[in-house]
Amino acid sequence: MIWVKRMLLAVLLLLVLLVIAAGVFLATVNPNDYKQQIAALVQEKTGRIVQFNGPIHVSVFPWLGVRLESVAMSNAPGFSPDQMVEAKTIEAKAAFWPLLKGQFVVGKLVLDGAVIHLARNRAGVTNWADLLARPASKAPPVTAAASPSAPSALALTVGGVEIRHATLDWQDAATGQQVAISSLDAMVGALAPGAVTPVSLQADYRLVAAKLGELGGSVRLSAQVSLPGGAELRADQVSVDAALNQVGGAYPAQLPRVVQLQWQSPSMTVDWLKTLARVPQFTLDASFERGFGLTRVSAQLSGEVQADWGGGQYIARGLKVNGVIQGLATHTGEINLAAQGAALVDWPAGKASLSNWQIRSSPLSVTTSLTMTGFGGALHVDGPVTVAPFNPRELAVAWKYRVPSMASDKALTECALTGQVAITPQQAMLNQLQFSLDGQTLTGQIGVADLATGKLWARLAGGAWNLSPYLPPPSSSENKTPDKSAGAEGARESSISPVAVNQTPIPLPVEPLRRLNLDARLALDKVALRDVTLGQFVLAAQTANGLLRVTQLDFNAFDGAVKTAGALDVRAAQPAYQLNVTANHIALQPALKAVMHEDRLMGTGDVSAALTSQGGTVGQLLENLGGNGRFSLANGKVKGVDLGYMLRAAQARLQGETAPVPAEQSTDFSNLGGTVQIARGIVRNEDLTGASPLLRVAGKGSVDLPRQVLDYLLNVVVVNTATGQGGKALDKLRQLTVPIKITGTFAQPKFGIDMAAVMKDQAKQRLENRVNQELDKRLGPGAAPVQNLLKGLGL
Repeated sequence: MIWVKRMLLAVLLLLVLLVIAAGVFLATVNPNDYKQQIAALVQEKTGRIVQFNGPIHVSVFPWLGVRLESVAMSNAPGFSPDQMVEAKTIEAKAAFWPLLKGQFVVGKLVLDGAVIHLARNRAGVTNWADLLARPASKAPPVTAAASPSAPSALALTVGGVEIRHATLDWQDAATGQQVAISSLDAMVGALAPGAVTPVSLQADYRLVAAKLGELGGSVRLSAQVSLPGGAELRADQVSVDAALNQVGGAYPAQLPRVVQLQWQSPSMTVDWLKTLARVPQFTLDASFERGFGLTRVSAQLSGEVQADWGGGQYIARGLKVNGVIQGLATHTGEINLAAQGAALVDWPAGKASLSNWQIRSSPLSVTTSLTMTGFGGALHVDGPVTVAPFNPRELAVAWKYRVPSMASDKALTECALTGQVAITPQQAMLNQLQFSLDGQTLTGQIGVADLATGKLWARLAGGAWNLSPYLPPPSSSENKTPDKSAGAEGARESSISPVAVNQTPIPLPVEPLRRLNLDARLALDKVALRDVTLGQFVLAAQTANGLLRVTQLDFNAFDGAVKTAGALDVRAAQPAYQLNVTANHIALQPALKAVMHEDRLMGTGDVSAALTSQGGTVGQLLENLGGNGRFSLANGKVKGVDLGYMLRAAQARLQGETAPVPAEQSTDFSNLGGTVQIARGIVRNEDLTGASPLLRVAGKGSVDLPRQVLDYLLNVVVVNTATGQGGKALDKLRQLTVPIKITGTFAQPKFGIDMAAVMKDQAKQRLENRVNQELDKRLGPGAAPVQNLLKGLGL
């Protein structure tokens, strides 16, 4: 054993001599004298100029290390500033004695006051590309004979890494993006197998992007890290805090102004060789303010995550989300949301799935499972979605919305929805839709048919829908028709008071209509609106760029059929309207009662009209109304206007008598028709014709719609004096033309008979009868040609 002791003493003596020699070397040789040689070597290897503006400190015992002060490395040609990297202090060292034992114990690596400038020019070339492009020095080949004698790898222990007061900035000339990281402090404790090491990082950042403007924020990270063995890393008590704030520039209005994120996890593991990471439990608290049209949104996400980044597999299980939404339109409170489910991402296969997600906001409950395919290309999202039956009134109370008064308290009490989500790069649709409201159903398809233009799409169909319960409660005065019976005034009313033009603004949502892009069609078997039933109801409309076109509004009602089309144009300052309507075989009384609360006209009719107008108030619409129309009525009655009574009263006046007023005043007609021309709100009719068993009617005149003034002339001829509406009491007016002037307003129409014209026509008829009698008496059968000649001459 003596030789072993002697060998150990010899080795020890050798090491002492080495230390003494190194000390003598450092005492006699100054490393600062070799700055130029070191800089030249670095330039030869990297092509960059290194400047040692401060002293170089070298130590050997007990630490073999170096400390550089005020060091800079030049930037790549064509980039600014001149220096790519600057540092106040760089320090690295290794323990001397452990090296002799085959151990590599590195002390704390320190980088203080570093400033690093990274950039990319417009051609897409970075300022570090030349460093990566330089060939690495070739290592000497290892022979097979040398391999067995090669020493085993040194055991590595690192005393830590500390970065103080660092700054890093990124300038991208290709995209205009700028990123600046400042006040960067990072610390990693001693790294050794099995040891727990504290890790911390904090920094402020500023981001400038063309589409986002200028953003600023901060990042804070802390964890306890250990190396259990091999390539495995474990982190405990992981905490990450991040903040983002709008600083300035053209920041999109819809994006949040303030974002706060906080991630916490009790533990996580990473295996670098297996490319696996697992987070058994995590919590992410997120909030943003003033974004997406909302005041504030806060949410907490928790669950478990597993990642195989080498295989591109990512799994999240037991995900739970709880959140609060504030600031919805017309909403004064908060909406609480809760959701849970799982997620899977298979990146190589280009697909992902959201499985068994349940989203609740009492009383609303939504379930869905979605599959996403086409990552990196044409993304597609498919899957079912179900909204469980709920009470919309309870939802309105929970969300603090006010439900308007309705005719029935059972309206809006049960609603449900199912469908199939289908999202592609071109559209986002809900297919196979089944929507139910209070036992009434709709089926079809809704969604965004063109994501590029935001075109909304709907194709819906349903059975019988009763809309009466959803209408406002009827008022006490509704459906009351004022008594507007007209008497038999013998003269035209001299004083007419027109109604003031209604200038009430029409509350059109002009800006939303200009933005709306819609193509929709709704078909229902039956629609009930109180006392009105519409059969085979079809509504089709398209709108884009402020032009709303109703291409079809058709239904069967009042024993007939109605076909309507129209348009609303809000592209200009004044809204413009267009309406085309055709109604065939309509029962007039129920139709007018339903639409205008007017029941004075009975019978059946065919009506057509083509109308245009423009304006922002009711009065402007009436004043600018233009177009034309046609009407043909049959087998009806006009209540409140009794032409027979007027004629009897006129005849009684001729005889110096009075006619009794009938209990009910009305005028029957077999047919009544004509055409109208409308200009500037004035409706003109020049060809009214009508007939009844008793009378023949012709008329012309105008109606001033804005001022509700009547100016119309009816010429009535008695053609039959048989019993019925006037009977033989009108035999003295037979074949006489009785002019009836209709004036006044819609609310107070005035009817006047031109008695002078009646007496003149009566005198003319008597003269004609006397002449005919004389001709018959004198000429006999030859009187007819002479009588016809006289009629042709107007005599």
